[in-house]
Amino acid sequence: MEMIIGDISVNIIQKRIKNMHLSVLPPDGHVRVSVPISVEEQAIKIFVISKTTWIHKQIEVFRNQERQTERQYVTGETLFYWGRPYRLYVNTSKKQSIEIKGDRIHLNVKDSSSFEIKEKLVIQWYRKSLRIEAAIIFEKAQRITGLHCSSWKIVYMKTKWGSCNHEKRSILLNLQLAKKPLEALEYVIYHELVHIKEKTHSKTFVAYLDEYYPKWVSVKKNLNDSTLDLYLSDL
Repeated sequence: MEMIIGDISVNIIQKRIKNMHLSVLPPDGHVRVSVPISVEEQAIKIFVISKTTWIHKQIEVFRNQERQTERQYVTGETLFYWGRPYRLYVNTSKKQSIEIKGDRIHLNVKDSSSFEIKEKLVIQWYRKSLRIEAAIIFEKAQRITGLHCSSWKIVYMKTKWGSCNHEKRSILLNLQLAKKPLEALEYVIYHELVHIKEKTHSKTFVAYLDEYYPKWVSVKKNLNDSTLDLYLSDL
């Protein structure tokens, strides 16, 4: 349900919770409020109005945040891989492949390859790399926490780095994590595993995350402050 409160468009989500929770989300700073099922609209309006100054500050942060330029997959562009920037070199080759040489990423494609073909190859490369690293981290994190998910999957998400279905014990990881430092992937995996034990971001949730992944606060800040890529397709 959408509500316009003052000059703010708010997405209202009803849940079986006791208190209202406000979020301003990337990439564009859209506003979401989770509310108890029985709460009245007037109470929601009062709650949002009381947070108006803070909401506008958060929206401004997202609007001013650096974005990566639109991808064309031509020589000279910058691609990020595990937190490091690499200069892209597009080479003509009979066999399609991607390889890293020093500070360069070589995208080897046929001379007639379209933008879509190049992008699909890059995305498949990101997905494979993320799957390999995530499997290693999941094994370690599940051993440390004693928490086990029933399944995990890599998807493209515009507003979340990860998510957990508490009831099904299933976890989703954002494909774009392959561009971020490995510790960002670690943080997201620990975060979502803790959600298997504690559904909400309660004090108990924070205590578990402090125990299992003590540096999560700084890693989270660096991840949320990092460059956003709004041009990666969901392939």
